[in-house]
Amino acid sequence: AISQIVEQITRVGSIYFLSVTIFILGADARIAAWGMVLGEGVSTFYTILAYFRTYFLENRNSLFHKKAIFKKKNTKKRADTHRSEPALIPAKKLFFHFFSFSLPISINHFSLTVISSLETMLIPFMLNIFFQSHTHALETYGTLTGMALPFLFFPATIVNSLSVMLMPAISSAYDRKQHQQMEKTISASLHFCILIGIFSTFAFLIYGTVLGETIFHSKEAGQYVYLFSVLCPFMYAAQTTSSILNGFGKTKQTLYHNLLGVGIRIFFILLLIPSKGIPGYLIGLLAGYSLQLLLNLFCIYQIVPFYFSAEKTLLFPVITAIGGGILSKKFWGIASAALPLSSFYILVISGFLYFLFFTLCQIFRESV
Repeated sequence: AISQIVEQITRVGSIYFLSVTIFILGADARIAAWGMVLGEGVSTFYTILAYFRTYFLENRNSLFHKKAIFKKKNTKKRADTHRSEPALIPAKKLFFHFFSFSLPISINHFSLTVISSLETMLIPFMLNIFFQSHTHALETYGTLTGMALPFLFFPATIVNSLSVMLMPAISSAYDRKQHQQMEKTISASLHFCILIGIFSTFAFLIYGTVLGETIFHSKEAGQYVYLFSVLCPFMYAAQTTSSILNGFGKTKQTLYHNLLGVGIRIFFILLLIPSKGIPGYLIGLLAGYSLQLLLNLFCIYQIVPFYFSAEKTLLFPVITAIGGGILSKKFWGIASAALPLSSFYILVISGFLYFLFFTLCQIFRESV
């Protein structure tokens, strides 16, 4: 959490500093690029320092503490204390432990960045073939990636936080062979991320068009939010299961699954976008995330067989999401005609009613 705060402060501070010094005569996109580089660099440096401080300095203090105890206790008590205290981790083993996890994950992110860049370059090119217009292709791609998809990625911040917490929890339980704890953690995390996915899907199905028109004054952006809303459960669950696999130390499998998922997306981009346009890209995303999710679940189940309730995790949330959507949509119609409020405030109130109904139903279901 601190490293993310350090990253954001460094990024914003460096962008401001560069804008009033080096780039004062002419600001361009290079400022944002340098801000991102500096933010990531400082965050990485801080994280490495925090890691070695936690695992090296604290173990060193533990050794000094044991020496002080040995001077005061008799031989028998010293032996008992020595057995009860944690052993000092050698620097060589510490480095190996650190890089055995960090390197595969870094290679994973680097490989995905390279292939995702290829995906990003291919989409406008294929859209140009579909529309027979370079300008129209770029406008459509900009509307999709700059307006529509950020709505879908916004709930993913909660899933990202869940994923960050999952890795150490899963890794600790795996090292201690606490199979029951692992099963509970996996089942709960999957239930939670699919719940967020179902909630988001129906929210964007109900209000996707309205969001685009209200926030961006773009009917096209709203249509894309509506169209791509079905991605949410697959995208969020694939991200969560990848974090679970990383917690098991299966970073290579995560890399292979991610690369295969992106490869499937690129295949569909080349195959379907020239003939179907944006819906072809949606089919590719669905196929890629679905395959990645299934492979992740298969590997996780091979390690720890976990419990999954379709009634609790799929059927009941879908029913409550539909019920909350109908309720909030009726309020939207009544409020738009009766209340002297702008469409934005009515949208916020309607969305809150949908959220409240869905949340209360899940709480009631858990208490029964």
